[in-house]
Amino acid sequence: MFMQTLARVCLFLFLISAVSVYGQEFTQREPVATLVLSFAGDAYMSDEENARSPLEKTNSFLYQDLVPLLHGDDASFLDLNSPVTNQGSRRKPANAHPSQIEAMVNAGFDVFSLANLDVAQQGLLGLQQTKESWKMLWQRFPWIRYSGLKENALDAVKATIFSRKNKNIALLSFVQLAAADLQKNEAFSFINTVDFHSQSEWSRLLSYIKTLRTQADLVIVSYHGGDAQLEASEPWQKALRDLIDAGADIVWNHHRAQYKQRVEFYQDRLIIHNNGTLLTDEVWDVQGSEEDLILASSGHSLLYRLSWYWYTDGDQRFVVEAMPLSNYLHPQLGRLIIRSDDMRTLKSLPPVWRIYYERLLQGWAEGSGGKE
Repeated sequence: MFMQTLARVCLFLFLISAVSVYGQEFTQREPVATLVLSFAGDAYMSDEENARSPLEKTNSFLYQDLVPLLHGDDASFLDLNSPVTNQGSRRKPANAHPSQIEAMVNAGFDVFSLANLDVAQQGLLGLQQTKESWKMLWQRFPWIRYSGLKENALDAVKATIFSRKNKNIALLSFVQLAAADLQKNEAFSFINTVDFHSQSEWSRLLSYIKTLRTQADLVIVSYHGGDAQLEASEPWQKALRDLIDAGADIVWNHHRAQYKQRVEFYQDRLIIHNNGTLLTDEVWDVQGSEEDLILASSGHSLLYRLSWYWYTDGDQRFVVEAMPLSNYLHPQLGRLIIRSDDMRTLKSLPPVWRIYYERLLQGWAEGSGGKE
């Protein structure tokens, strides 16, 4: 149980002064341990987009703005919404090539949540190839971890536990899915799914989180959304707080950019309600049409950077910062993920787009990331 938690949110527009101000709050006493964690939004890739921008398979420019940040933390979390195979399907185009995951790892992402329905878009064969791809990746990059897939369909929901700086971190990833949905795609049975409407399933999940509390110094529960009506309901908001009451330190609740982006502090712990879309196959050209402007709304996200501190008296405190990011289709380099604050300063940006990004950043500053 935390004795006292300092939890603050700032809209982090890459101003050094903003970082130093929040860091000075902790100079009065030295923590005995510190972990810095980054949480990104959804990343969705497709064969259709891969064919359109083949450079993305090895494009070192894609994450160039994120590299200094991701290599400067202890763990970088990403929700991957695609199977990982060498051969995709045009009929079911969601697919990430292993080389694209290598690019993510090289950029600094090292912990992946895979509990979402898009991972199963290519059925059992695609899911098996995905598992094989991750095993091969793990041989090359033994420090990476993922959560959300089962070895056997009848296995219970299980977390991944790993260590950073002698602290054990448990990541439990799941997606809300009813029993009827499982019959639509047999590959769903190999993904961590929980039926929120089943009291027995939800109770088992909470009991398991209590067990994780005894095994890890930091318990992170990752939930991938999909039912907007459910997620807006008070019962679901209570359910997220139940995860905290059961022992979770961080609830990372993510889906799409159009859902409300905010963080909530509950019982001295953190609920991230939505990061938005870090990477999408729906790209656009900022020199393009009004249709591109509308499409751009699906390609924004917040990268949450969390600093967690442990003290000798058992006290734990954290600070969280939010960085706005946007997708951008560069005419030569292809798709890029860049700071939204930089988008509005591009000299080549048409006036309508400059206004768009000014309003976007103003909206984030006024509403998103504000604590409740």
